[in-house]
Amino acid sequence: MEQLVVIHNNTIYIHNASNNPIINDDDATTEDILTSLGYDPEDVTFVWGENFKIVKEE
Repeated sequence: MEQLVVIHNNTIYIHNASNNPIINDDDATTEDILTSLGYDPEDVTFVWGENFKIVKEE
């Protein structure tokens, strides 16, 4: 499942394609998707991928 990970204000958000239909829109750019999710593309770091895991450092 495609996921978009966004880091904004030191917080990590993982958006799953199944929960956000715009991610599946073939004509949408990454900037369109970030904007539709409420982010300013200039203010975030993002990565596309699948099945991300968050591991806390000990």
